[in-house]
Amino acid sequence: MPRNEHHFLSASQIDTLLKDCFNLTDDDKTLAILVDVPDENLQDCQDWQFRRRFALHWQEQLTRLYGNKKNINIYYYPNVGANNADLPDRFFVYTGDIENLTAEKLQSSGKAEAVAHVLQNTQIAIAMTQLSATAPLKNARTQA
Repeated sequence: MPRNEHHFLSASQIDTLLKDCFNLTDDDKTLAILVDVPDENLQDCQDWQFRRRFALHWQEQLTRLYGNKKNINIYYYPNVGANNADLPDRFFVYTGDIENLTAEKLQSSGKAEAVAHVLQNTQIAIAMTQLSATAPLKNARTQA
């Protein structure tokens, strides 16, 4: 069954989730939403497209809700080919059309930022990825 935006959470629901599940406080000033993108080896699908829209929705809702109090950043990266594989060295800020975003388009049109820099300057990182990033994010956070 295709997923649709009618099931998206409101800004206040996302805020409650972040406070209850991630212990978000007023001291947390920067949140990163991480999204992997397809490439020629791992083709795009409806669930992946939905996940990109879902991540963008969270960024938009939280930016409106928090205003200048918090920075809500979304970073895209080429998928790493397997669940819990090492993260790439760079994330990308991309402001173009996300519907058909691919790793090739991201790398040619996105603005690269070092993963280490992003994670060192982020209090909460949420991965809305096709391939799990739990283990490498946990490892990266303990090294930061």
